[in-house]
Amino acid sequence: MNSSTKDITKLIGEVTGIPEERIQEDSKLIEDLNLSSLQIMVIFSEMEGRFNAGISEEQLLSVRTVGDLAAIIKSK
Repeated sequence: MNSSTKDITKLIGEVTGIPEERIQEDSKLIEDLNLSSLQIMVIFSEMEGRFNAGISEEQLLSVRTVGDLAAIIKSK
């Protein structure tokens, strides 16, 4: 697991209370982690603040997994 994925895993754990060891890079946000749309928006908002990662509407619509979120951070 790379550092971007670890950062996102930690953030998801903080926002949702899901144990970090249960969150994998290929975990789907909705199907596997059962995140609500509100939780996902909080995660996006926190990403923008913590990682200075502006997220475009196109990126928002394409995110499905933890790895997708990590890729956004890595690209910034």
